[in-house]
Amino acid sequence: MAFRNLLKLQKQLIPQLNINRSIAIMSIKCGRFKSSEKFQGIQNHPNVEVIENPPEWKYVEHLLGSKLIPQPETKSEYPSGWQPQNPEKYKELPYFIKRTRNFMLPVYLDVTFRGTRRKTFIKNIEGDIWKLEQDLIDVIKQRIGNNPVYSQINEMNRSITIKGDYVTLIQKYLYSIGL
Repeated sequence: MAFRNLLKLQKQLIPQLNINRSIAIMSIKCGRFKSSEKFQGIQNHPNVEVIENPPEWKYVEHLLGSKLIPQPETKSEYPSGWQPQNPEKYKELPYFIKRTRNFMLPVYLDVTFRGTRRKTFIKNIEGDIWKLEQDLIDVIKQRIGNNPVYSQINEMNRSITIKGDYVTLIQKYLYSIGL
């Protein structure tokens, strides 16, 4: 019964649409158009008026987010452990790590191959990237012992990739040196 209705509908539509039969069968089988109302014309729809600056807009503006991210308040300690950059500490360093637009350190963990491969990425590095890599390897070796630490430097992308999950260790080190 349903297939017979499908064939009737197909015979009605194919000459009007001027398309291939196999394409028409697939599109008809996959769609349910009987539940939708037919379009009656634009005159049956309500008129819409666009107002550029209505007086009620002031009640909506405070609900919208700001376009700029506000500067964080200066405190001695933050509950999340976050720390702002300290120029007095890092001005002697030959490298600098620019924070993200949300004032976070650009240190990320990439987990691939169903969780068996972990890589730590440090991005937005400016200055002597080779010195930063050596300092990070020294910090990691203090933690893991004499095991080798595999890293890759991408000077064009201004990033360092370190094999392993050292995100919190690197973040603590970068906070301690004022970055």
